[in-house]
Amino acid sequence: MNTKISDSISANWTDSAIDCYELGGNCEKCFLYMVIFRYSPSPCKMKYTVKKLLRKVGLPYKNEERAYAKEGEISI
Repeated sequence: MNTKISDSISANWTDSAIDCYELGGNCEKCFLYMVIFRYSPSPCKMKYTVKKLLRKVGLPYKNEERAYAKEGEISI
């Protein structure tokens, strides 16, 4: 599988990326996966985007005061 992730997609944390991070990359628990990618010939690449965001941007924040997850909690 080609896991090349666009720099523009991995520039900022989105709600979907934060959800993936909080789920530990577990696609079976992901709403988007269940609705869009479960039976799609195109696989979801969000877990790869999350890895790139962690390296490039750091931990996800929904607001400046609180991080939703701590480094090392993702298992993807």
